[in-house]
Amino acid sequence: MARNTTLWSFFATDVLLLLSFIGLISIIFTTQKLLLAAEIVLLVVLMIASLAALFMAYAGMRVGWTVFMVVFAVVLFDLLFLLGYGKADNLLVWFATAAATLVAFLIAVSNINKNPVVKALARQAHVRASAQKPAVTAAPEEKASAAKEAAVRRKGTRKRTAKRRAGRKKKI
Repeated sequence: MARNTTLWSFFATDVLLLLSFIGLISIIFTTQKLLLAAEIVLLVVLMIASLAALFMAYAGMRVGWTVFMVVFAVVLFDLLFLLGYGKADNLLVWFATAAATLVAFLIAVSNINKNPVVKALARQAHVRASAQKPAVTAAPEEKASAAKEAAVRRKGTRKRTAKRRAGRKKKI
C-alpha cells in the first residue's frame, strides 16, 4: 500500500464504488432502446477504468486517484443526465447513488497529493533556510580585519599543500 494512501480511504472508495455502480445499474435498466445501449457501453467503460484505477491506487500511483476522480465525476454527470431525461423513476435510489458517488469523489480528490519529489525538495529548502544564520552587521574595520584573517588562513593552507606536493615528488 502506498505511504500516502490510508487503508481506510481505499476500503471506503471500494465500497462506495460498488454502491455507485449498483445504483447506476438499477437506474440504467429503467431506460429503453438506444439510451439503454449507450448507458451500458458507458457503464462498461467506467467499470474497466475503475478496475485500472483500483490497481493503480493500491500500487500507490497518484494517477489511480485521478482516474477515480474522473470516473466518479462522469457517474455524477450521468446521474444528472438521467434525472433530467426523466428516467430516474425511483428518487430514493437516485439520491442514494448520488450521495455515495459524491462522497467517493471527495475521497478521491482528498487522496490526490503533491508529487513526493516536490514535497522532498520543499522540505530540503525549508531546512536550508532555517539552518542559515542571520547576517550580523559589523563595522567596516571589523570586516576588513576578518577578510585579512581569511586571506592569511588561505595562504597558510596553500603553503602547506605546496610543501606536501614537493615532498611527494622527492619520494618518487
